[in-house]
Amino acid sequence: MPSTPAGIEDRFKELFLSQYKRLRFHAYCLLGSYPLAEDVVEDVFVAVWDNRENMDFDSGVTTYLFRSVTNRSLKVLRHRKISDELFEAISDINEMRLEFLASDDDSSFEIERSELSRIINDAIASLSDKCGRVFQLKYIYGMKHADIAAVMNISVRTVDAHINRALRLLRDKLRHIYLFLIFCNLI
Repeated sequence: MPSTPAGIEDRFKELFLSQYKRLRFHAYCLLGSYPLAEDVVEDVFVAVWDNRENMDFDSGVTTYLFRSVTNRSLKVLRHRKISDELFEAISDINEMRLEFLASDDDSSFEIERSELSRIINDAIASLSDKCGRVFQLKYIYGMKHADIAAVMNISVRTVDAHINRALRLLRDKLRHIYLFLIFCNLI
């Protein structure tokens, strides 16, 4: 027998009061940060509230909540790892660019530039078709993520995933090069 709207609100409030601290502690154990843990748990409760008409507050809801908090926490960890890797790659690029610009040897500049350009173009060409296209639209043509998504008829999240994958693969392929990913000035 379905609950009345007031009954749903009471069950939700009871569920929130009885489970919030346990779920926050569970998220904290996964994330190591109380602010992040609170955000995750609040997101889960917002999702439950948004779906309250279809929720069965009497069976399995605690298991559902813990599973949801775990999944959202893992998603946060994956996103944080990708963000950290992207920041690290950008820092490496800027550091190498400064080293390159500090160099005074103009005679070898053009040779190094053309050789590096060839190596980088080969590395970009080795990316999968979609991944390579997204990377080129972003870094060669300077398009924004939303514009790339519209042009390629994919979601912005897919664009983000392709860019992160491309940066990771290119960093691995070009790690041995002294002038790491200075293609911003070469291509």
